[in-house]
Amino acid sequence: FRRVLFRSFEILNVGGGNPISMTKLCEHISSICGNEIKIIREKKDHQDVLKTEASFVKLEKMISYHPDTRIEIGLQKTFKWFQNKQILSNLNNWVDSVS
Repeated sequence: FRRVLFRSFEILNVGGGNPISMTKLCEHISSICGNEIKIIREKKDHQDVLKTEASFVKLEKMISYHPDTRIEIGLQKTFKWFQNKQILSNLNNWVDSVS
């Protein structure tokens, strides 16, 4: 038998501290992918969050790390990562397994 030790943990919502609109995010993604994204606006729900502002302040205090990747660069890196054939294959296999 293996002994499993559970350590306490904390979930952090890490972000750059600069909110970005969904429209601007779609524009960035569209530019990176080279495809136009058609935005279909729906009526707002009373439970919709109007603004969030994730921050790295707590992360910086915990581990002395200060991320400095701009959203545009992070999206470009993520898109490039998804283009890796092995990553895409694994993702497709996972999607098939949960469908």
